[in-house]
Amino acid sequence: MSESLDEIAYAVDSAARGVAGLEDVYSARPLPARAARRLIEDDEPLALVQRHGESLEITVSVAVAADGVAASGVATAVAEAVHAVVDPLAASGSPQARVRVRVSRVLAPSGRGPAASVAEGP
Repeated sequence: MSESLDEIAYAVDSAARGVAGLEDVYSARPLPARAARRLIEDDEPLALVQRHGESLEITVSVAVAADGVAASGVATAVAEAVHAVVDPLAASGSPQARVRVRVSRVLAPSGRGPAASVAEGP
């Protein structure tokens, strides 16, 4: 696994955004960690990717629309998309990555498609 954790996190962010029923992706990092990192860098991935021994632990925080798409279905689809990105990176014999998807918000449908930002007004 030669990719940096940030490179993996950016790939995870991109994969998550491609999932149908997803409204937005939020930072999965705790607020103090986000604030400290913002002092150093302008851009940061939203997914939290940590290495524990030979395996990865990934947390993705998402919002789903309250339009009949089950939050659990979207969360499962996000986890599958994340596994599709990170599992090929694992060294032979390494444990599979642990993926957590937090549904942080359930939003009124925006009608603007996947990864539409709620902050944008008409």
